[in-house]
Amino acid sequence: MTAALILQYVMAALQALPSVISAGATVESWVTSMTAELQAMQASNSDPTPAQWAALNAQLLAAVQALQAAKPAPDTPVAEPSSPA
Repeated sequence: MTAALILQYVMAALQALPSVISAGATVESWVTSMTAELQAMQASNSDPTPAQWAALNAQLLAAVQALQAAKPAPDTPVAEPSSPA
């Protein structure tokens, strides 16, 4: 692998970072919220109602979708740079 090809991969990763970081912050807030809700249920020794389970499942699904949306596109073949003549 040449230095030019490695730099192309590094640049692609750097370009994806802002959206991944943004999605990560959103997901972190959802995880914090879900954790607090579950801890409150645990502290009160109560079982989640079907509606509470549905809400938690919806939050988890939204978090997963946010991370997947921010994920860089699947690897695409990158042509080797041609050598100078």
